[in-house]
Amino acid sequence: MPTDFSIIGIDDWAVKKGHRYGSIICDLTTRKPVALLESRRVEDVKEWLKQYPDVRAVSRDGSLEYAKAITEGTNNAIQITDRWHLFYNLSRKIDQLLKKTFDDLSN
Repeated sequence: MPTDFSIIGIDDWAVKKGHRYGSIICDLTTRKPVALLESRRVEDVKEWLKQYPDVRAVSRDGSLEYAKAITEGTNNAIQITDRWHLFYNLSRKIDQLLKKTFDDLSN
């Protein structure tokens, strides 16, 4: 089934916060949603991806479940850490480094 999108982003969304989560998939070229899945389970995401063999790149968070679904559900799509998680994790590491560095200097 040919698609108009080859670069997508995937993230979870709260159906019922703290209790039930789904997955949102967006076309990153048009910045529009293309699917809302009722779960974020590996099998469900993998089966959705198998329907779209034109997907070549997927932006995602650090979820190991999404990583596995993308690996198993696509034809070797490139996996990219999304910008928000990249900068969030980078800022946490810098904060840890600065705290350790200044703590070491004060001793």
